[in-house]
Amino acid sequence: MKSEELTVLVPLQEAQVDAPQRDVAVTVLRAGLSRNGRHFTRQALRDVAAQLDGLHAFADHPASPDPGSRQPRSVRDVVGFYREPRLEGDRVRATLHIFASADWLWSLVQEAVAMGRPDVLGLSIDSLAAVRARQQHGKPTHVVERIPVLRSCDVVTRAAAGGAFEHVLAADDATRSNKEKLLETEQLTNPVQDSPDSGQNAANETEIEEVAMGDTAGTTNESRLAEAEAKLACMTALHERLDTVALPAAIKRKLRRRFAGETFAAEVLEQAVQEEVETVRALTGPANGVQGLGAEKARISLGAAGADRGLAAAEAGLARLLGVRDVASDSPVPAWSSIREAYVQITGDTEVRGAMNPELSLVREANEVTTSVLNHALANAITKRLVQDYAAQPQDWKKFCAIRSIRDYKPQYRVLLHDFGALDSVNENAAYTNLAWDDTRETYTPAKRGNLVVVTREAILNDDLEAVRRIPAKLAVAAATTINEFVYGLFTDNPQLADSSTVFDADSQTTHQNRGTDALAASALQAAITAMMKQTNSAGKRLGIRPRYLLLPPDLYWTAVTLLNSTLLPGSQNNDANPLQGMLEPIVVPQFTDAKDYYLMADPAQIECLEVGFINGQETPELLVQDNPTAGSVFTNDAISYKVRWEFGGGWLDYRGAYWAEVA
Repeated sequence: MKSEELTVLVPLQEAQVDAPQRDVAVTVLRAGLSRNGRHFTRQALRDVAAQLDGLHAFADHPASPDPGSRQPRSVRDVVGFYREPRLEGDRVRATLHIFASADWLWSLVQEAVAMGRPDVLGLSIDSLAAVRARQQHGKPTHVVERIPVLRSCDVVTRAAAGGAFEHVLAADDATRSNKEKLLETEQLTNPVQDSPDSGQNAANETEIEEVAMGDTAGTTNESRLAEAEAKLACMTALHERLDTVALPAAIKRKLRRRFAGETFAAEVLEQAVQEEVETVRALTGPANGVQGLGAEKARISLGAAGADRGLAAAEAGLARLLGVRDVASDSPVPAWSSIREAYVQITGDTEVRGAMNPELSLVREANEVTTSVLNHALANAITKRLVQDYAAQPQDWKKFCAIRSIRDYKPQYRVLLHDFGALDSVNENAAYTNLAWDDTRETYTPAKRGNLVVVTREAILNDDLEAVRRIPAKLAVAAATTINEFVYGLFTDNPQLADSSTVFDADSQTTHQNRGTDALAASALQAAITAMMKQTNSAGKRLGIRPRYLLLPPDLYWTAVTLLNSTLLPGSQNNDANPLQGMLEPIVVPQFTDAKDYYLMADPAQIECLEVGFINGQETPELLVQDNPTAGSVFTNDAISYKVRWEFGGGWLDYRGAYWAEVA
């Protein structure tokens, strides 16, 4: 492996240009193969991200053709600096602040975007890299494994490595929490290939030269590389330590500026951190607060109107940590990478001992920092992920069931008014005759279902993020299984209706006439559909009901697909047209264990046969938290207890929109 001086060029892309300040969101570098023939690894991207904070941006590269004889850059060439670097996916992102003195550059950016030619500008990383020659796909490739020295990232006219000028930041973006912008340390090892069009406007003219690794004559390449790697290790340790300590964002920025580019011992860093912690405690302690009783503490519940912004940010940060998509928040969302980091930031308990430290808590403004804050925030985050995962589960029963919101656990009565026959003819000056009517009443009773779920202190202390993430996923699968078994059990149980007959009555010729015995075939489906179209109302008038769904076990799926999707009638000898094509939608029901039986169901818009009612309209399971830190398993077992509750019921309302083929 040799050390090389590396100049990497990345393109500017289209941006919005309506912001008053000069902050620009940029993609500095992408993993994978660049247009100049070098493959950038994940570690190289981590190195760039770790050194980018506060790095200068110059106008153009230094003019000296000899990299080893570089002169100090002129202050007149400085156009800005980079901040808030972070590794996101396969790229390094940051914010480029352009100085007011470089107004010419700002105008150039705006005009280039307005004219649709953002490619006239680019960003060039000027660095010292550790490069190894390898064979990839049968071709020699220079793999950039480390970038221990990042000199600058300059504004130039050519680009090559997949970077992007993303958008100009609006004014309110500048106030985002520093925690949201910390470097992400993703545990990824395989480099990612760029798409074929990455860096399509790039020129392949960048020269890579081997140089002496040092500014002092006689210094060897190896010694400079070792020195650079030591600095990089210190910067990584700095980021990791600041990730786990609960300090205000301004204090963390102060520490980053103090140790930026320095080589230091771990003890020195820890001493500086502890000094700042003691300073914060002294400034926020009781001596600096309200003396005497003061005002009564307000109890602020998460999610309530007027809730503290820190609480909202904590909930949103946990939701993002658990993988909830489209996290919305009025407050800056912390970019946490572990459950332990989130716990420390929310509670201020830096040693995870169960002792809260409000002075160091992200939600200290809430005035009520206990374990209940974490419990509620985590419960809301798990609930959001539970709802997201539950929505991804099969819920085909919704297609043929009527869904209602019910108020309580009392028996639910559904009154069905009997139908009238045809209206009588009325002669001139004759009296109208009275039509007698009656009704029947179907009934079902909702029930409560649920379990307890526990998150232990060990899971937080061991930073077992995946274990916590699996909780909502497992609950979602359990919920889907519960509702599916309930709904499809209404078919296999064949319950009794108000007329004292079962839904699919055994005496199908004289009562409900919705039961057959023929195996699944074209002729059997035609007979079942015909029987449903002949169903009559209570006045003996035919309803013309046409089924829409075919419910069947997995064993019959391919037979059904052949019957319903073939253009020609399966099994016919004369190329007959298939009248069943597209008539029914097959729904596979894993809960049906009989390999031969199948059911037909009508659209509930035509006739409501089945109803599922949810208490207070809560169609997804809800999570309730034990929020008293001195009671229950929170105190006795060092565990956070959650209660999963789901309240619903359902039943048959009408038999005429259903048909069962019970095949022997």
